[in-house]
Formats: sequence, structure tokens, C-alpha cells
Amino acid sequence: NTASHLSDFITSAGATIANAIVNDTIAFGDYLSGTSTWQDFVASSNENWSNSVHDLSGEWNTFTNSVAA
Repeated sequence: NTASHLSDFITSAGATIANAIVNDTIAFGDYLSGTSTWQDFVASSNENWSNSVHDLSGEWNTFTNSVAA
């Protein structure tokens, strides 16, 4: 059943990373269009990736706990 848990982790981790990339792309577009500053973009990007790392950590813990169970 480890393969199933690994598949779930890969799926959720992939979605988390894709979401971070999309959010950063939107924020960069806002910067390019002049609706935000470079500092706003950098702050948004840092928060975005920080949240993603936090989410990935939780997903990894869920995976390791399910394998250990």
C-alpha cells in the first residue's frame, strides 16, 4: 500500500508546486502591468513559497505517517 500513499503524496505535492508557480506568475504579471511594485511581487513570492514549503511539509508528514501505520 506504500505505492498508493506515495502516489497520493506525489499528486498533492505536484499540485502544491503548480499552484505556487501559477500564483507567482500572476503576481509577476501584476508587476509587469504596473498594478504592483517589485517589492510587492517579491513579498508575495516569498509568502507564496513559504506557504508551499509549509504545505509540502504537512503532505510529507501525512505520507510518512501513513507508511509507518
